[in-house]
Amino acid sequence: RANLPRGEDAVMLHAWMNELQMFLHGHVINRARTARGIPTLNGIWFEGEGGLPDGTRIDGAVVHAESGFMRGLGMLAGHASERGDIREWLPKEGHHIVEFRDCIDAQDADNTGYWRETVIHIDRDVLQPVMEWLEANHKAEAVLHPGDGTARVLRGGGQGVMAKLLRSFVRSARPKVTEE
Repeated sequence: RANLPRGEDAVMLHAWMNELQMFLHGHVINRARTARGIPTLNGIWFEGEGGLPDGTRIDGAVVHAESGFMRGLGMLAGHASERGDIREWLPKEGHHIVEFRDCIDAQDADNTGYWRETVIHIDRDVLQPVMEWLEANHKAEAVLHPGDGTARVLRGGGQGVMAKLLRSFVRSARPKVTEE
């Protein structure tokens, strides 16, 4: 106990550390580590003290997220919000950072049906409204980070925004050949 955090927030911090330990116990990362025969992660050690640094706020930035990590970054940047319906906040000014973990969660669960439903949902309820918004707004811009380390910048007002997006994916797609 001598090395555990002390002070007025110690009880809360101990509770967080306990919750993290329980979360990590059944996490997909630990299942993969166990399968590889390497030690599992069983905790996170918090160290240091003080307030958040100045200059972390981004004026006009809103992070629309569901995960605690991204919502925390949103609060650090100035504002965090539930993801909600994209049509409600898309016309508002500012930078909107949106997290969609749905496909990753479906992949982690090894559930192809859920993954397929998620792709259809993102296409219908996210990408289509963004494309329509870009077609109607000449000065608008959307940056898509598909999770493969690349980014696609889509600018509004031009004809065929969806076609440009599809061409950018086709150019970057590399077929994978596997042998069983």
